[in-house]
Amino acid sequence: MSNSRFAVRHRRGIPWLPIVLFSFSGAAAAQSYTTVDCPGSLFTQAHGINDRGEIVGNCDDASGGHGFVLWRGAFTLIDAPNATLTRSLGVNNAGDVVGRYEDADGTSHGFVLRHGKFQTIDPPGSTFTSVKGIDDLGRVAGFFDDADGASHGFLLEKGVYTILDVPHANGTAANGINDLRHVVGLYFDASDAGRGFLTKGNGRTVTIDFPGAESTEAAGINVLGQIVGDWDDATSEHGFLMTARGFESFDFPGAPDTTPFGLNDVGQIVGGYLGTDGLIHGFLRTFGWDGR
Repeated sequence: MSNSRFAVRHRRGIPWLPIVLFSFSGAAAAQSYTTVDCPGSLFTQAHGINDRGEIVGNCDDASGGHGFVLWRGAFTLIDAPNATLTRSLGVNNAGDVVGRYEDADGTSHGFVLRHGKFQTIDPPGSTFTSVKGIDDLGRVAGFFDDADGASHGFLLEKGVYTILDVPHANGTAANGINDLRHVVGLYFDASDAGRGFLTKGNGRTVTIDFPGAESTEAAGINVLGQIVGDWDDATSEHGFLMTARGFESFDFPGAPDTTPFGLNDVGQIVGGYLGTDGLIHGFLRTFGWDGR
């Protein structure tokens, strides 16, 4: 079954609401938030967005769990062949979609959907795989669990798998990749606290900790090096945007929990939030103080 702690992080759990637009003015620039819910869904999260504004994510309805693509206001559901559940987790500018699906045995496999054809992605020895990000060169990043239950990040490039493990970590997951081959993700330290990380092509890994947070996860990175993710305090979960100016914390208006998952090169951010109705909804944020 899908029991990886990296996969179940942030999974709470929803009915369809019409798309709603919230706008407000901050000290530096206006920010607009749009709720993104699949029609008829019980649960929606937006996970990835490319530079033309094509959004991918997940939604659950009465028939099960599906991936989706949202383009020009139209939702298209994605279901891997013979899968019992499909999750779309990333998209590049060519429209290639990555994610994971579960087979009849409950085993999770990664996938790339390109030109209407599914390609399964399973690193050697994996028992659970999830592909989280794809860049415009077709490189993919994700994580897998091995036979001992240990979680490892990976990069797949030209058919070759490279393991991305933070030294001395109790588990690593690669979440996002940009065209410069910079990868961000999550690892658990010796005390089992969640911490974000950034690794570049030179192999150097930098820890990302939101100031004062109990845990931090880096979820996505764009070509400008801007990073989105979430941080937890004692009571709730918040989004962050990290740029050359530092950290900005943000929350979907009125939401007790906000979880960003991805951003594009023009600064649009997608994710999920816990509504005051107790349900999970997707969101799109535009025109942030560094989203330009």
